[in-house]
Amino acid sequence: MHKNMKNTLYSFMKSSTKEKDNIREKNIKNISFKENCNLSKNKCKIEENEEYILNIIDLEFKIIVKKPYKPGFVRKLKFLSLIKEMKLHNIKRTKREFFYTAVNVFETQNISDYYINAFLKKYKISTQDINISASLKGLFYGEVKFVGKDGTKILNEGVIPDVEKYDIFTKYNNILVLEKDSLLTFIKDNFKKSYTNNILFVTGKGYPCHNTIKFLQKLQHKIIYGIFDLDPFGINIYRTYRNKVNIKRIGITSKDIFKYEINKNELIDIKPIDRKILENIIKIEDEKEIIDDLKFIQGMDKKMEVEIFNNDINFLIKFIEDKIR
Repeated sequence: MHKNMKNTLYSFMKSSTKEKDNIREKNIKNISFKENCNLSKNKCKIEENEEYILNIIDLEFKIIVKKPYKPGFVRKLKFLSLIKEMKLHNIKRTKREFFYTAVNVFETQNISDYYINAFLKKYKISTQDINISASLKGLFYGEVKFVGKDGTKILNEGVIPDVEKYDIFTKYNNILVLEKDSLLTFIKDNFKKSYTNNILFVTGKGYPCHNTIKFLQKLQHKIIYGIFDLDPFGINIYRTYRNKVNIKRIGITSKDIFKYEINKNELIDIKPIDRKILENIIKIEDEKEIIDDLKFIQGMDKKMEVEIFNNDINFLIKFIEDKIR
């Protein structure tokens, strides 16, 4: 075991039995992040939050050293040591960087991600609370002004920067979220050359990362639309956005197939995994259009992907003109 880990473990094991029992009796599971918040103002005092995070890390240390040694002990200890170091020294890391700080201990990123996610879920806190930075994968196309402590920068396209550092402004009134970056690439290459509109284009490249969601949340005063595959995955990705931002899904819908006389050859057979996801969504969904589209997919045993737009720029222009006015 690493020397620092031994020292940390030793310092906690010096606690008296009575002290440890008192810790256990506090019923750590009942600790709620919300208790450190001023709910009337719907925000937390930074100082209280920082103290709270450090306290639960220390409590977790004391819990694990009281338990008999078992597989995962060293990994859990290393995980806690790393996040405490990050909090004390204000170090920020992505999940990938976190894994590589102790690759020999965690062995795979799935394992380090498991410890991070389990800790966050247990205490109902966010990645920012333990200084885990967003993995940046979202893209945008259109002029955006980022105003931060390090100054102002105006960007026209690229990876969405870490939005926690910036206030965000754009001249566009409309934002169009695209499920896939392939459609964004097509738009960049063709759309603006032949047609302009009051639209900022954004893609989360599938399921959106936290940073992409925060970017859209900072632009909630704009009107946000979305184009997704007409399949269970695309609908579920839309639902992920919908749970975080006010977004209107404008396609692809089952009605679009008939309205735009889309060739049936563009439809693709669905797979067993599609059917399983579809059945799960239908059980819990209450948005009528989504239910209708899922039943359409189920009945046809077919799906449609946004790549149909990549064949005809004029079709895409007409589609967007019809949907965004």
